[in-house]
Amino acid sequence: MLRFVILLAFLVVTQFAAVSYSAPLTCPPPNEVLPCTCTSSATGKPSLACIGPTISQANIERLFARIRAVNAIPLDGGPEDPSQYTPSPSGKTLNWINITRFDLTNTEMTSLNNAPLIGCHFDVLDASNNPLLREIVLADINKLINGRYRGEISVAAETVRFDRCALGDSAWKAFTMFHNSVRHLSLKNNALAIVEYRSDYLKQLHALERLDLADNRIYEIRGSQFTENHYLQHLNLSRNRISSLGPAAFKILHTPFELADKRLTIDLSHNNLYNGQAVVSDPYRVHRPIDLILAHNNYISVGTSNFLELLLADRTNTIDFTGNNWICGREMSWLKSAAVVYADKVKGLDCINDPGKTAFTSSFT
Repeated sequence: MLRFVILLAFLVVTQFAAVSYSAPLTCPPPNEVLPCTCTSSATGKPSLACIGPTISQANIERLFARIRAVNAIPLDGGPEDPSQYTPSPSGKTLNWINITRFDLTNTEMTSLNNAPLIGCHFDVLDASNNPLLREIVLADINKLINGRYRGEISVAAETVRFDRCALGDSAWKAFTMFHNSVRHLSLKNNALAIVEYRSDYLKQLHALERLDLADNRIYEIRGSQFTENHYLQHLNLSRNRISSLGPAAFKILHTPFELADKRLTIDLSHNNLYNGQAVVSDPYRVHRPIDLILAHNNYISVGTSNFLELLLADRTNTIDFTGNNWICGREMSWLKSAAVVYADKVKGLDCINDPGKTAFTSSFT
């Protein structure tokens, strides 16, 4: 296991090390990038914005083209290692540029081509509030630099937001352009129906710490989606339509002991989960603390099997059942006998058939 963690850390570090960034940037004259804007900073990392219904793909392309032209930083960084290729090198590098943030919001664009963003490192890339945006097109980077690009990251960004757009399941592939540079990915309020599982798109985001998929149309979580996202600390799946969980839906939890300090919150509130759903399979193989939010689902009772195992596996684990219609009865009697140990770890067990009582105190349990 230790070898695995060392290898994973090595891959993450070497991937970042392979991306070298530019010197401080100068913004072009404002009239050259209108209707977009470029704001300089003391750090040499400008902030860019293309905001409003008149913004088009051409405006974005002109903005980034002018930044590179003014700073004399072409996209093509030349041969990767000329000594390795004969008679002519084909492996290419990118000339990366540093941007504090890029706001692309409130547009009426239906499609975004990532070509102008290639070779950019963003602290924050915010493309939220584009209600007509249904498609993200990945440009052929090899054509752009007239050679073969050997890197895995084509656009680097630590925080990426595409909230309140119209992205469907076909958009998952687009986020592979960030590879393991992205730590926070937010896709709230889109048209996603399933968490991608047919390919390895999500698995390529190795450094992901926060994934926000709230307010979509997701109806099930199948197994293996999160198996490579070992650094995930917050997974928000609230306000979807989830009624089905695969037996290995959250296999990400089964991480090596060396990552045990990475506490994970899984928010499944406001979905359609019901009795008998095993949220975490084989809890005793989970080597990290969990906060599980199951508020406002369709639970009416809870037996000992899965949830008791989850609580026993780590005494710091918590479960939030607030807003479910609990019918307190014999099935929940284990909670009453375990109240001293678990009363502060499980909340929201208010009985609808015994007003003012919880499963810990009800006379029916």
